[in-house]
Amino acid sequence: MSNSELTVVAQRSGQHAGVEILSNGAFFYLYNGRKIHWAHSSAESADGRRINTRTAQMGETLFGSLSTELGEAETVTTLFFENGLTLEREIQFIPDADYLIVRAYLKDEGGETATRHIAPIDTPYPSPEGDPLFLELDQKMLLVPYDNDMWVRYESTPLRPGRRSYDVSAIYNEENRHALVLGALDHKVWKNAVTCSGFDARSVVCESGVADLGTHDVVPHGIVRGEKVASARFVMLWTEDVRDGMELFGTLCSIIHPPIQWPGKVPFGFNTYSGFGGRVDLPSWQVAGDLIHEELKSFGDEDGVTYINLDATFGLDENEMRKMVDAFHARGQKCGTYAAPFVGHRRLGLDHKLLGNSGLTFADLLLRDEEGRLLPTPDSLAPLDVTHPAWEEHMRLHLKHIIDMGFDYLKIDFLAHAAMEGVHYDPSCMTGRQALVHGYEVIVDELSKADRPIFLSLSIAPLFPHGYGHARRQCCDSFGHSDDVRYVLNALNYAWWTNRKLYAFNDPDHITLYQSIVDKRSVTLEEEARSRYNSAVISGTVMLLSDNYGPHNDEETIKAVHARAARIADNERLNAVAREGVAFRPVEIKDSTTQVYTSVNNGKRRAAFFNYSSEPATVSVTASRANWPQKGTVTDINRNITWQYDTVLSVALAPYDSAVLEWE
Repeated sequence: MSNSELTVVAQRSGQHAGVEILSNGAFFYLYNGRKIHWAHSSAESADGRRINTRTAQMGETLFGSLSTELGEAETVTTLFFENGLTLEREIQFIPDADYLIVRAYLKDEGGETATRHIAPIDTPYPSPEGDPLFLELDQKMLLVPYDNDMWVRYESTPLRPGRRSYDVSAIYNEENRHALVLGALDHKVWKNAVTCSGFDARSVVCESGVADLGTHDVVPHGIVRGEKVASARFVMLWTEDVRDGMELFGTLCSIIHPPIQWPGKVPFGFNTYSGFGGRVDLPSWQVAGDLIHEELKSFGDEDGVTYINLDATFGLDENEMRKMVDAFHARGQKCGTYAAPFVGHRRLGLDHKLLGNSGLTFADLLLRDEEGRLLPTPDSLAPLDVTHPAWEEHMRLHLKHIIDMGFDYLKIDFLAHAAMEGVHYDPSCMTGRQALVHGYEVIVDELSKADRPIFLSLSIAPLFPHGYGHARRQCCDSFGHSDDVRYVLNALNYAWWTNRKLYAFNDPDHITLYQSIVDKRSVTLEEEARSRYNSAVISGTVMLLSDNYGPHNDEETIKAVHARAARIADNERLNAVAREGVAFRPVEIKDSTTQVYTSVNNGKRRAAFFNYSSEPATVSVTASRANWPQKGTVTDINRNITWQYDTVLSVALAPYDSAVLEWE
């Protein structure tokens, strides 16, 4: 059917957003009366029958309203019939909002509905009636990784068949920043994605039911069953600035499932992993605590509190550890520890007995496929079936022990393992994401019973579901060299919007200022170290240093490590920026990590400039592009240098160096 033969079957509009239902089974998203983009919907039953609004018989269109977490919504629901299946496509709009929310329901007319895949938004080749963005050759697609494992990165890339962004994406023009943001708002049942179509050029599919190597799966997505089955809700959001659109998407997610609020301040302190790996001993832990307490007087939260955290350590004397926790507490410091709750850990062994009365081992809880075969082991760690009651008994007892030991901070790691698709002990848990949510809920519930707040930090973890930790590490392990700085900032560049929306804090990982034992590379340059610290300051944020401060090192090296920590981390004005917990916003969202970030908080304007080159460079930005005052006076708070600019703000930087600026 050509565009000229299409008719509008139904139309509804709010103050800004609206929808047209077309005779070919598609709908058009309207924004302020202007057509933006169109889409079909589709689904497939578990036995292989398909329904697609391109070919299905269209039934009636119904109008209604419903109460949602986002407000009272008007609904436009269209029915489609094909192959013994009914698809109900429900389009919601809040009267004064800019966006549409689209959800599809699948019903099997022959009995119980069973499906692995529903796609409520499936865009065909762009219509010339829509926005010109979608016909441009320069349009880009934001690729959001499923999790932060294996040093995966965010990307801004041209569309190509099969390219996939997990849970959320944006189609946008890098220069004028116009964008359509597409993202799932529900994350407790389905693994969702926005996938570049293999059948329609310049087209994407918003789908519930994704399991692939990007999610570490070799088993198909779990079958979701019910009288009728709903996809996740997906938002269609047109914005004049892709950055505004991503922030609004984060806000919508935070309303539907609020982040856990942390009653304390931005955490400052120390983490053992980069400095010691798994070789830390208690004297080294003590020396790190002493350094931060005695030598770094400006390094800490507003109350001077710091955390001294153990990471991936096993076999330490618990009685001595308890004494040290008490000693740290006595002088006002707090302590943290580590757990990998969803895996059979290689350091303990799979024959390790679970806590409790089950008599089972980790090996008894390994997740398997329908043939009874063990699943692959991402990071060489075996995924556990967290729906087994023996896992819950073990986990609750383990957390009680952590609480009893006096720890105030818990880093949990390798969390995507629980979300792998497989056969679960609890048959009501149909998908990997449901299993992950169950595991998270057990941990959050048990920690809530403690007599004090315990900071819960998610380390290697999926971005979604959110709301189960106070912080999530925004990237994989990152250390102290220039490529580590770029890697940390890649996550900030494309996911600054998660701060204060999905999580109370973004975690830029431990901050190595001298040398990491884990990455086995040379001592970092002073400029690299300053940039690594600045990358953490602007991430919005958790500030945990990680170097070997002694006593097991030569005296000259210990002196150098301490001196560098004092020069870089003991900057009161810089640490005051970190204490605000605000993620800086990128000036550009392009196919490389931007060099300039900016923030405005409590009336204070700031910016951060980075030189990623091995040569000196002057980094310049026009005030208009960055939305800064055309003229102003700024201070480099790393070096305490002040100057004025007019129209263009330029910063001269040594190789790999950076600067954080404040407007005076």
